[in-house]
Amino acid sequence: MARKNTVKLGRRSLMSNLGAAALAGATISATPALAQNSTKRFEAKRHALDSWMDEIPGDHRVFIDTSDATGGSNSLLYGGNILNAHVNAYEGSDDEMAMIICFRHASTPFGYNNAMWKKYGEVFMRMTQQEVKEGEIPQSNPVISRVDSMVARGVHFAICNTATRRIASVVAETAGLETDDVHKELNDNAIANGHYVPAGVMALSRAQEYGYSFMYSAA
Repeated sequence: MARKNTVKLGRRSLMSNLGAAALAGATISATPALAQNSTKRFEAKRHALDSWMDEIPGDHRVFIDTSDATGGSNSLLYGGNILNAHVNAYEGSDDEMAMIICFRHASTPFGYNNAMWKKYGEVFMRMTQQEVKEGEIPQSNPVISRVDSMVARGVHFAICNTATRRIASVVAETAGLETDDVHKELNDNAIANGHYVPAGVMALSRAQEYGYSFMYSAA
């Protein structure tokens, strides 16, 4: 009886050892595959429409997204705070920061120059969902002084062309003009350092593929 028990124990021990060996083998064989996958780095396809984002010089990249009037206005303050912090706390300089501020959706009209605001300011105020007081229709872009200040510091702007097309249709209907004509006029009258992008939401995703950190500006 003692011998039979010894045989059974021997078999059990043998099977345990084989199982352990099989597990070790599986672990060893999986290691190279895991290592191979970990070294593969995703690289997004590049497009000519986005190349300007890669051409802005700087050691740090920031993209500030906005979609309403308050966010559009605040983005200029937040952008200034980032630049000031880099200069003051990091002893850096403005030319070390590549910064893009995006005007899309209801903040899109901030991407048009004073000539367009003087001509279509009442419509722009409605599109940005701001209150229009009688006799106080703006004759210029209400944030233009801060835009110009940021341009002087090297900041660039992405302007949503999808929203611009929609705004052009509203302007055309209001003024009895052709949408295509107004759309072209708006495209020809962007703020300084303004870049029309197919869609603002597309620009923010593309910017991250180019290494820009992302910030959303709201109230």
